[in-house]
Amino acid sequence: MKQHLHLLILLLFALPVEAQPTLESLLRAVDAAIEDSEQYEKDKMQRITLIKDGLKVSGLSLEEEYRINLRLYTEYEAYICDSARHYINRNIELAVRLNNREWLNESKLKKVHILATSGLYAEGLRLLETINKQHLSDRLLVDYYMAFENIYLYYAEYAQDDEYMPGYLDKMNSYRDSVLMIVPEGSYQYVIVQGPMLIYHQQPKEAENLLKTYISGVSSDTREYAILTSILAFTYQNDSQLELQKMCLAESAIADINQHNALDNNIKSTNNDKGESTMTTTISIEGMMCAHCQAHVEKALKEVAGVTEVTVSLENKNAVVTGDASVEALKQAVVDAGYEVTDVK
Repeated sequence: MKQHLHLLILLLFALPVEAQPTLESLLRAVDAAIEDSEQYEKDKMQRITLIKDGLKVSGLSLEEEYRINLRLYTEYEAYICDSARHYINRNIELAVRLNNREWLNESKLKKVHILATSGLYAEGLRLLETINKQHLSDRLLVDYYMAFENIYLYYAEYAQDDEYMPGYLDKMNSYRDSVLMIVPEGSYQYVIVQGPMLIYHQQPKEAENLLKTYISGVSSDTREYAILTSILAFTYQNDSQLELQKMCLAESAIADINQHNALDNNIKSTNNDKGESTMTTTISIEGMMCAHCQAHVEKALKEVAGVTEVTVSLENKNAVVTGDASVEALKQAVVDAGYEVTDVK
């Protein structure tokens, strides 16, 4: 989150400022949201420490260690890349020992993401070549194509020349096309790929309509909202509407901060009176296509006895549930709501 937020704020203040009440109020909100950056750091490290404590439990199974490492990877992913790579490397080892191909491919794809964001593009491509896409579930196949798309996007941004950049962009768009062929039209994943495609093809109005229609049903304190508004900002940049671009960047930064503050505040609610952390379960779900689906799954899980907190992500296609509810009860709630459970961690 730290890297994403810094980039948004740099873009925000690099643009010319023209006094507008709505814009000024958003800028004040950004300032207010980042005032507690030191406290954010403390809360982040407290949450990481609590998760790490789970690795010290006697008799921990390999499967349980994998799940804890995955949570640590998620915490470190946009925070400290080296630490994220450490835990995902360990999960690759565990997946091999467990002979779990799904987990192995999942971990490799997450490592590719870290390699790409660290500038190790060639290393990311080499790791992708070790993955047989014929063995990938639909969920991981999307991640597989998006991993290629991201690397070639980074290559294009780095090249910035007439000799190599067009080829990188062609490959990037080829993988975007592959994603659009397998995700449901109108789904979150469809929108975050089709939106940039429309921008690339100089269709900013079409991109704006697509994004604004979808954003209208998304909560403003979620990562999905942050990503969607950042894409919308570049739509306005392409259409030379700098004031609207700056407003969207501000909204994206605020949403990014707020969703992480919500996680930090949940530290207190995930501890019982004895100071022991309650169970957190991550459920991978197929079939969620829109904000309505997201709300439907969240409502179904919150109604399960023992659940204290639910966070449903369209981007990650999962639900993170905190509480003492049984895994079977959680799975049944998702199935009864009309969706498919593909994995539980």
